[in-house]
Amino acid sequence: MRRIACSFLAGLLMASWACGAQAGAWMRGEGEGFALAYTTLRQSQATAADAATLPSWDAKLYLEYGVRSWLTLGVDAFETGGSYGQVLGFARLPISRPDARLKLAGEVALGQYHDAEGVWRGMSKLTLSAGHGFNFDWSGQGWWALDAAVENRPTQNDPLYKLDATLGAAPWQRLRPVIKIETAYLPGDPFIWGVTPGVLISGRNGLTWAVGVDYRSVAGLQAGGLRFETWWAF
Repeated sequence: MRRIACSFLAGLLMASWACGAQAGAWMRGEGEGFALAYTTLRQSQATAADAATLPSWDAKLYLEYGVRSWLTLGVDAFETGGSYGQVLGFARLPISRPDARLKLAGEVALGQYHDAEGVWRGMSKLTLSAGHGFNFDWSGQGWWALDAAVENRPTQNDPLYKLDATLGAAPWQRLRPVIKIETAYLPGDPFIWGVTPGVLISGRNGLTWAVGVDYRSVAGLQAGGLRFETWWAF
């Protein structure tokens, strides 16, 4: 059971690389949308059991749309090495005022996940997000974001707790460095963490590319890799 739980946790921890454009505490404007696709390729583990706990690849598809200024709806699909995957539909509502500098929002998500045997089960997720934009004398503009989530699954007696932090800056018009730290904890199982520094490259027609160096630790296993993302704001 510990091995299975660690496989779940590894997949959940690798399921997002949030940043200012992707949401969190920021709502989508009415009629505005955002789509993201990424893949991560990392070092292979020595044994099949270890590879199931920390797979050598993962992929994600994400879509959100501003139905109203106070309601953003979306779909989040993720798969890692065939050992874990999830599909969630979510709704995000603002907590702070629209003109507040400190952005606060809550998100409710429902969907399903599958384990290494391909069995699908229901799951739910509650997220509280905070974010703030700021100015740097040396870098122009930047942002920070915090996302705290609680996830529930029928196969786990305790909920999964997650806390992610993101820091980004925009010292240049086309290049924006960003770093994210992800953590996950399930009572009775090892603490899991990941660090992904990267750079955002602005393109035309609402496109942005992101390249990051991914490093994470799961159940005593460590692996580094590269992450490639494509964003589209429409």
